[in-house]
Amino acid sequence: MQCSAATTSNNIYFCRGPVIAALIFGIILLIVNVFFFGWLMAIWQLPWRYANINQLVGDYITRSGSVLGSLSTAPIIDATLKSKAGARTGSSCPVCKLLQADPLGPGEVCFWCDVARYAFGPFYIGVIGSLLTIILVFCLPLKPWFSDWYYAGLLVVPYVSYTAFIGYIIICRVSIVGDSSQKTTTFFQLAWVLRGRSIKTVFPHIDEGLPASKVPTTGSGSSGPTPIPAPVVPKFTEEFLSARRTETIQLATLDILPKEFRKLLQSELVHDEFVLWWYQPTTKEIIHDMKWLIHSFSTATALGVWLWIASSITDTSYPITEMIDSTSLGLIGTFVAFCGGISLLITIMGCSRLYVLTNRRLMIVSGGVLGAHAVSTELSSLKYASVFGYTEWNVGPLLTFSWETPAELRKMPPIATKAFAAIDEVDSFLEAFNSVAPRLTYTEVIRENVRHNRSVWRMHIFFNALCIAISPIVVIYSQIAPWSVSIFLLFIVWSLNVCIIQRGLRQQQITYAPLSIVQEQWSHWSSNPSHGDETFLSTLLKDGHFHWMNKPKFQLPSVSVVTDLADKVRTAVVTEVSHAAHSLSAKREAAAATTSTTSGEM
Repeated sequence: MQCSAATTSNNIYFCRGPVIAALIFGIILLIVNVFFFGWLMAIWQLPWRYANINQLVGDYITRSGSVLGSLSTAPIIDATLKSKAGARTGSSCPVCKLLQADPLGPGEVCFWCDVARYAFGPFYIGVIGSLLTIILVFCLPLKPWFSDWYYAGLLVVPYVSYTAFIGYIIICRVSIVGDSSQKTTTFFQLAWVLRGRSIKTVFPHIDEGLPASKVPTTGSGSSGPTPIPAPVVPKFTEEFLSARRTETIQLATLDILPKEFRKLLQSELVHDEFVLWWYQPTTKEIIHDMKWLIHSFSTATALGVWLWIASSITDTSYPITEMIDSTSLGLIGTFVAFCGGISLLITIMGCSRLYVLTNRRLMIVSGGVLGAHAVSTELSSLKYASVFGYTEWNVGPLLTFSWETPAELRKMPPIATKAFAAIDEVDSFLEAFNSVAPRLTYTEVIRENVRHNRSVWRMHIFFNALCIAISPIVVIYSQIAPWSVSIFLLFIVWSLNVCIIQRGLRQQQITYAPLSIVQEQWSHWSSNPSHGDETFLSTLLKDGHFHWMNKPKFQLPSVSVVTDLADKVRTAVVTEVSHAAHSLSAKREAAAATTSTTSGEM
């Protein structure tokens, strides 16, 4: 179909019905994005912290005679809410700092803070869908066989995401800390009143009247540095030192750990160094914590396979054959697949881990293709330390003790090598850690690092979502390879994008706690999935390297038990040595007698 608009827009298909419909819905979606962004500007100011916010907004609307006055909803008093508000546990939201009726686990925040930290998702999808549709309609004449379903997908996904997000808010919104009027609001009126302005600018006398937490809170906030109390370093008695050394010998010699871990401990531990705490996470826990990296290497391996397959294409009409010759493409594919496969194998083998705290250092022992290896940090070099947590689907809460030294502090590390991931028994670990660790001062560095990670990963999410939207044009529409090969490549590209988005969403969920309050906040939460569940990896290697992972965790005995055991071991060793010495002496006498007899005969 030809028309004047088709000439002026550089799109010869502009006047087709589906293209015009796509343009209309794209413009409508753009308007929705503008209104939604205005609502986001209000939500990101955490208006639920203010006890009288709804009353002030209602009075403002009434005085201004706005049409929104008809949308006002009278507060509803909820008896259940009052009873829950009176029985608070002291748990506070790590973002808005308000006390909650129910305790919050690692990675959890209150309802509206949860809405605020994930609201960028539908907004990003809406912006990409609307702007990309409008730009493509005017600038790129996509052929009908591709454009109809492409524009449909580009617009349906944003509308569905907005509908699902708004439906979730309307259905699942809850009251905030005893303010029953919060249950009936979505802060739409507030967003209309503010129109991008600050709450304090429009309502200078607003009161933060809601009860806030009286204890230090987790997450990111605006409070100043919170010093961590200096640990009371005990003066170790000889009995205590003897018990710990005996436990260390047991750990490094008995069949508690895999052989390669025991050998590594024997070689790594120096004189007068003993183990205070150790933990062996399950393979399932580490795989869930590292699944984004496993996913990435799997995708790289699949990309190498695709390149190798593409090298077999002989039809010169496809652009892939003109860009590079088949021999070079096959060699590149083999190299990429090999590197990706080796990296994947190393990562999976490294999922067998042991965390050790000694009187001198923190140590991570990991399995490997060529054997176990250890990474350690001297306790005297520690500068920052905290506990991070999030809740993983089908696993539960996962806690990570992370530390840095000044020279190694960095923004957004791709792989956290200085961390005990998926630890359990946080209380026992911190008790042992505080007994030997130097005084650590909690500063704004950790908080700012977390904020930086979240903002940077939000940009990663945006650009990878944009890549998902554009990749069908580059891969499918350009017809760089046969249809089946192109679909395979599209799946690989999308898989990599989803992997990065998954990693970014986890960064949005992570909350942290300084060491001074982690026992109070998260002591009842632990990385405690079903340790007896058979995973694919443990089943695959049941009789091999990872068989020990399913053994019950060894508990170190008490001091008295260890002392008795040490006496028994000492007695047994002395007896064994005596027998060995007696046997050796008898052999020497027999050998001497034989020698004398031989000399006499000669």
